[in-house]
Amino acid sequence: LKSTASLPAYQAYLRGRKAYLLFTPEGFAAAIKEYQQAIKTDPRYALAYASLGDTEGQTRALDELAALAGDDEPSPQRADALYRLAQVQAQSPEMIGRALELLERGLRIEMRHQHAAQILRQAAAAAPQNRQVLDLYERVARVSSDPAMLLDYLERRIAQGGGDDESVKEAAELAVRIG
Repeated sequence: LKSTASLPAYQAYLRGRKAYLLFTPEGFAAAIKEYQQAIKTDPRYALAYASLGDTEGQTRALDELAALAGDDEPSPQRADALYRLAQVQAQSPEMIGRALELLERGLRIEMRHQHAAQILRQAAAAAPQNRQVLDLYERVARVSSDPAMLLDYLERRIAQGGGDDESVKEAAELAVRIG
């Protein structure tokens, strides 16, 4: 196995990588097809084989998580599946709405403040102007009793231009209290 000198194989690999980075079941399916095409074009292309294996594994994991998330019975396993799916979706600006929906469902089953905050920070980085992300982050931060989380939310809101004088004052007081 080796890298490739075949431009068509490399182009198929790049199309597969682009599809993979959508972090959606459809993107993974498209990536698998492109990686398979790269391997068909150059059967010794090691990176295409490695990427195909990673993508197939991600697809199986997402399928299993989706099955758990769709289960009607609230359980820690279902909450875990919802949080994990939200985390995958939050990496793509186009999927932020879906990520927030999954996260809200997970929060209704089991409140995991730190995990939710991590996903929301990731979503805020992927879509910095999305107000819904910060609205949900505020709700999570305010019920968490974690002053550092609340300060992070306030700083993000203020940086986005959505902070009023009260928000700035609250952030300053939290910063002084945290040290």
